[in-house]
Amino acid sequence: MSGDSEGNICVWDTLKWERDLVIKVGNSSVSSILPLDGDQSVVTGLGSGEVCLWDASDWKRKAPLDTTMGEHDRDVRALLEIGAFFVSGSADAKMSVWSKESLGCVEVLNHEDEVNALVALNLCVDSDGAPSHFASASDDGSVRIWSTAYS
Repeated sequence: MSGDSEGNICVWDTLKWERDLVIKVGNSSVSSILPLDGDQSVVTGLGSGEVCLWDASDWKRKAPLDTTMGEHDRDVRALLEIGAFFVSGSADAKMSVWSKESLGCVEVLNHEDEVNALVALNLCVDSDGAPSHFASASDDGSVRIWSTAYS
């Protein structure tokens, strides 16, 4: 899968390297895509700062995320699935940690400048064997390590 500047997700036939399907998901560029493990769900991060959850079986938007706390103001550049959560990192210097169960934001974490990358770390694992820590890299010159030990 890939995103484009016209708000589309492109699904590719990797045997022929041709686009198999093009799905219009918004009016803003699709800057990050995350298929969720064990589910038919795909998370997209848009240039507008919006984070969306899609059902990949019919490409309809699932129940909207509760953006009361986790809304981004700028381009969502990185997405990461980690255990019961997924994380969105943005050019607004914020990372929002989303519950896959409630679809609500459980924490907003901050850098001093744009967030460019997120990666799961196997420092410790939760009760399901999933990583419980992740690292973020930012234009502020730092790499920070975070825990997902939320109750």
